[in-house]
Amino acid sequence: MKSRYFIFLILLLAGIVQGIRFLDKGDYFSLEQNHRFISPTIKKEKTTLENYQKYLVFYSKNNSLSQEILDNLEEVFKFNKTPYDKVEIGEDIDISLYQNFIFTTDTFLGFRKNIYLAMREKIKNEGGGIFLFTNSLYSPFHRFLGIESIDLKESYISNGMSFSEKFYPGLDSLSIKDGSISGYTHSPKLSKDVKIIAKDKKETPLIWKKELGKGEIFYVNTSLLAEKVGRGVMTQLISLGSPWYIGVTLNSKLVHLDDFPSPIPRYRDDIIYKSYGMDTHDFYNQIWWQDMKALARRRNLKYSAFMIGDYNDDMSKSSMKELNRTTMRDLDKRGRELFLQGGELGIHGYNHNPLAFEGDIDFKSLNYNPWKNEEDIEAGLTKLDNIIKELWGDNVEIYSYVPPSNILTTRGKKVLYKHYPNLKIISSLFYGAGDGSFVTEVGRDRDFPSIYLLPRFSSGFSATEEKMWNIYNALAVYGYYSHFIHPDDILSEDRGYGKDWEQLLREFENMLEEVDKNLPYLEPTLNYELLEKYKNVENIELYSKKIGNKIIIETKNFNSPFEITFRLKNNRIKNVSSNRIRVIGEYKNNTLYQLSIDREYFEIELEEGKYEK
Repeated sequence: MKSRYFIFLILLLAGIVQGIRFLDKGDYFSLEQNHRFISPTIKKEKTTLENYQKYLVFYSKNNSLSQEILDNLEEVFKFNKTPYDKVEIGEDIDISLYQNFIFTTDTFLGFRKNIYLAMREKIKNEGGGIFLFTNSLYSPFHRFLGIESIDLKESYISNGMSFSEKFYPGLDSLSIKDGSISGYTHSPKLSKDVKIIAKDKKETPLIWKKELGKGEIFYVNTSLLAEKVGRGVMTQLISLGSPWYIGVTLNSKLVHLDDFPSPIPRYRDDIIYKSYGMDTHDFYNQIWWQDMKALARRRNLKYSAFMIGDYNDDMSKSSMKELNRTTMRDLDKRGRELFLQGGELGIHGYNHNPLAFEGDIDFKSLNYNPWKNEEDIEAGLTKLDNIIKELWGDNVEIYSYVPPSNILTTRGKKVLYKHYPNLKIISSLFYGAGDGSFVTEVGRDRDFPSIYLLPRFSSGFSATEEKMWNIYNALAVYGYYSHFIHPDDILSEDRGYGKDWEQLLREFENMLEEVDKNLPYLEPTLNYELLEKYKNVENIELYSKKIGNKIIIETKNFNSPFEITFRLKNNRIKNVSSNRIRVIGEYKNNTLYQLSIDREYFEIELEEGKYEK
């Protein structure tokens, strides 16, 4: 009797387990992703500070190099809320309202002598900085820069960059040897009293500075700052030469899982089978995902994941099929574990074909297929919605989208916005160019201003110096890095480099650990959480002024506390209004801090008697 009862219980439990496997989990085990976004207030008020720190930028309107450097500079100042004015190189202007001066031009034709003399004396007597952001055969500042002669015949395209002065954790330790960092460079003869900051791989000085009375003058002997990959260096050079410098920071680290969750094909891969004796399906379920979860715990990460419904070439509504039960179970399991990890679910697409039409890109070379019309894209997105609803219920709101292969056309973006009117973020690429690549700035989308662009700066498991440059360059401007990886990186020759999973995982963790070591305060952040941080500072205005032994920072459109980096020359901070302060780096004549701004009128008290040079 007891044995019959025992058998009955076993059969009952087995039936329950089997039934759960085939239940509509969206109805019975719903998940929730529903975030309420802030709507910061905007007040049209003028600053109460007079003669606040402000930069004057000189550029050449008809010079493409000057315009490119200016574009990068304006993006830096826009994000960091740095007050500035810009004028053409030949314009006459009263410089008395400015403390620092930047030139984005390689020609000084028309530059007025009276401005030059006034600027030189102002920096000598009052301090501040002059910055020449590209090289020129002649400028009136050459002798103050220690340039004794330039032989134009010796000019060349330089490769690489390494630093001889410390100024920003991680970035100043890199040594790039290849052509990923390059620019037009002179071979000048310099006086011995210049301070060299950076050289190329041939040891030619690329960046140097020289004292000019109480101030300093900086020179960039390369066209690097015309490129996005130079923005971090640009930002930190300005901060090095200014009496103080404020940079808004989002203080975040993001890791994106593209193509996750997604269907896992079952086949034998040589690299995986050699290491684990498994096919791809078992490897991703039993090894890869378990290792990724453990990595998140060790390195304090949150994952934003971007789902693929199916890997197919169904490009019309009539050809789209239902997913099989095995695929649905795989998607469901990994999606739920993602949520248990505190992750975010975004979308990558119904399939892996970009939202592009015939003629938009070279589909053949990229091995993709074009969509025939907007209705078919809509059908695919609806199919993906139905999969999400069936698996996880009605309460999973989608906020983030990553374009397949980072390709997105304006027409495709329009369909996406129509289908997802509550979509908040598109995350694609910050660097690069290519066939249809969606390369963006940080900020609002111009076509659809309710969508924000929060690009990624690096990708892949394998570490390279170029990749680390991209990460630190972004951190030095925006205070966050966003890195994306794919589950199938190990299967790809150009992403896995023939390395096994243990090698790739070790390299990836070493890369994350290095950044954590240099910048240990970065907060693990989801994509939509980064948007909250960005929206909080999007419309603020920052003004600063030294009054007595204090530096006053006034914030217009203040909403809630935010973080800044603050570099101070020839002095140290004694106290701040919020009492929230940390030292990022201490250097020869300056200190780099991180401060929390928690009020509209913020005071930084300086140590006595250490401000003057």
